[in-house]
Amino acid sequence: MRPLVPLALAGVCLGAPAARAENHFLAELGGGLASPLDAGEETDFGPGLGLTLGVGGRLKGLTPAWYLVGRLGYADATAHGPARFGGATLERSAWELALGGRMYLPLVSRLRLVTEVAYGQVWETSTVARAQHPTLQLEASPSVLIALLGLQYRLTDTLALGGAADLGWYLTGSETRDLGATAAGLPAGDETRGRLRFVVTATAHF
Repeated sequence: MRPLVPLALAGVCLGAPAARAENHFLAELGGGLASPLDAGEETDFGPGLGLTLGVGGRLKGLTPAWYLVGRLGYADATAHGPARFGGATLERSAWELALGGRMYLPLVSRLRLVTEVAYGQVWETSTVARAQHPTLQLEASPSVLIALLGLQYRLTDTLALGGAADLGWYLTGSETRDLGATAAGLPAGDETRGRLRFVVTATAHF
């Protein structure tokens, strides 16, 4: 009989009535893992954190809900250069501030697809550590385009849990970012511009 318990719980969840659409504000916390786009021989995931605030709602006669969102994010991860360059490590630590739009599309009952596009600014520190060399630290402030895709389940009318992946692509090149990659023996240029995050989210709707 025990295997029937999860099935019963799943049935209750999927059969729950749809959440109300009159919530006009959201506050969301996200936490998970981040990875740089630097193509190193080995990449260590680091913390990926985020805070999102939004205002919006569902327009009459339309199914999706739309929100204007502001987001503050942090990502920290390390790429390892090839052994022939001394096995250097390149740590990218970045704060980002962005403004954009979010859409919620209902799928089944309280399960929703979440998409988001935002534009903003990044403040990044690149730290290169090499054996028998002084540590090199460089600063960069590229603009960023963020695209997010995830799923969210509305537990109640005021609380939702979910998961998402978002890509931050740096739109402007940076000589200091390229110098950091070159010093670690990693590719410099377009393929190194950005970061990828995987986060679990908790969202309050009010």
